Amino acid sequence: MNPEELLSGGFGIVIILFLFVMGVLIFFMPFFIYGTNKRTRETSEKLDETNKLLLEIRNTLQNRN
Repeated sequence: MNPEELLSGGFGIVIILFLFVMGVLIFFMPFFIYGTNKRTRETSEKLDETNKLLLEIRNTLQNRN
């Protein structure tokens, strides 16, 4: 089977669409990674603050008893 026969018809359209979608995803991947990394860091900082507050509440409640 030569490449012209392989890429003709419905199967060829599927392959071309797949390669196009993969190209778009590979192009935008750095933006996804850096955007997610920033959000992950912000969420981690908020969780650290929450843990500190919960520890203070716990210590306060233990000292009252």
